[in-house]
Amino acid sequence: MTATSGSAHGGATRRVRVYGSVRSAQLERFRTMTPALVLHRERRYDFDAALADGPSPVRQLGRLATVLHLLRTPYDAVELNEPLMVHRWGSVAAQVAAVRLRAVLTRRRPTVGAYCIDITDPADRLALDRRLPHPLARWLSRRVLSFVVGGMDRLAFGTEGSRRLLEEYVDPATVAARARMFPALPQPCDCPPGPGPDPTTVLFVGAFKERKGIRQLLAAWDELPPGHGLRLRLVGKGELLPDVHAWAAGRDDVELVVDPPRAEIHALLRRAHVLVLLSQRSGWWREQVGLPLLEGLAHGCEVVTTDETGIAGWLAEHGHTVVPAHAPARQVAEAIGVAAAASRSADEVRAALPRTDTRIDADHWLLGGRPDVPAAEERRAG
Repeated sequence: MTATSGSAHGGATRRVRVYGSVRSAQLERFRTMTPALVLHRERRYDFDAALADGPSPVRQLGRLATVLHLLRTPYDAVELNEPLMVHRWGSVAAQVAAVRLRAVLTRRRPTVGAYCIDITDPADRLALDRRLPHPLARWLSRRVLSFVVGGMDRLAFGTEGSRRLLEEYVDPATVAARARMFPALPQPCDCPPGPGPDPTTVLFVGAFKERKGIRQLLAAWDELPPGHGLRLRLVGKGELLPDVHAWAAGRDDVELVVDPPRAEIHALLRRAHVLVLLSQRSGWWREQVGLPLLEGLAHGCEVVTTDETGIAGWLAEHGHTVVPAHAPARQVAEAIGVAAAASRSADEVRAALPRTDTRIDADHWLLGGRPDVPAAEERRAG
């Protein structure tokens, strides 16, 4: 099962995406992306199989089966997980090696690329996870990243921070020859029209986990002044659900919605005036962007978040509220109040967004460009 489409060179263009995990929001996006087979090993907590029926077939394979598939199957374009994802290094390095070995044996070289938004320092992660001395962790990171990046042709960056971090470990000239920027911002959502935003509604949507800042949000809500007139909707599921449920019980100003379908999430986003995601570092982990932030922006929400997200600078420059990750509860409560008092409309928030989905633009470049033209040469020609 391989997704193909017409090729400028005649015949069919064969494309594949190889991801470690897949979630529902990606399944939705695949419907508008370049048709390609999607190989994955894991399904995220919100994976909705009903969304998997589209122009990009979805197939679950283990590590070894994926490598063997890449060795046996001819492709013109291959997208892999990004180089900075340390927990995928073994898989990505093996996948790069498989694609390149096949290219040598068949004399048919595909384009290999990745979409890059990770801003977690790989040496910090190795030092914490593997207890490696930091100098050794940096040396190992340089070796692995040089091999992986050297085996790729195109790197589509969603944040400048991700590019700068990669250039600390790989020769900047090597990165530049493969790089193009596609700022990680959504286009306005085109979901069916419905009731507009309720100016009193504040929304959290996502996993009930420590690193998503749910405890910080609950503490901040307790700091709002009496008679604040706002209503908090908590939407999601996760390990802290019992704590969230106990906190929300008996409150007239709080509504808990557990694991709703995607269509209901869209409706809740349309009704929200403010979206809150207070991302926190957890060991080596750091928020890349935060899908709820993108979905909130796409629906015209005012955003309250922390400086941990890779788009914190853009948010602050465009009138949203960014607080330090360890801001006290009272400061976060004030930030929520300021955002709730904002008078701009959802349409005004969406007006700052790109007219096209930059992730889809990146996908077209990674999988839809000419396989035989390197990134740097294609930019010069364009």
